[in-house]
Amino acid sequence: MGSTHVLDYFGRYTHRVAISNRRLRALDPSARTVAFAYKDYADGHRLKTMVLPAVEFIRRFGFHLLPPGFTKIRHYGLLGNNRRKQQVALARAALEKSPLRFEPSKVVQPATPPPPPILCPYCQSTNVRCIVRIDSSGKCILFTRALLLIAAPGFADSS
Repeated sequence: MGSTHVLDYFGRYTHRVAISNRRLRALDPSARTVAFAYKDYADGHRLKTMVLPAVEFIRRFGFHLLPPGFTKIRHYGLLGNNRRKQQVALARAALEKSPLRFEPSKVVQPATPPPPPILCPYCQSTNVRCIVRIDSSGKCILFTRALLLIAAPGFADSS
């Protein structure tokens, strides 16, 4: 999981709440259960109601709370939900006419071609694996994953 996935995951929770009040259907103190509405995507996006024990509901809700230091982002003004479509179109039109508009610089491709791939001196393959490192004192450090590759059947060619 890379940083893009982490940012995407947290981004979903910085822009909206975990569950809105209108989705809460019932709270039964005697049975200690919470009923809430959810959309079942596997069943044609139908709206259904799920009843969970209160402890399980709170456990699941806790997964959607922002970690310490994260701030919920709310959009007002230009990006507010009730006027976003209209205001963004007006802003883009105004930016087109703006005297402060600048043209981004063109990206120049390097004139030199990329270096050729490293070839194995034995078999001339481009699939080169590092199996040992030799430091400045001459000490050899053999990588453990390389031992598994060498021991694998069919790895070493018969000469």
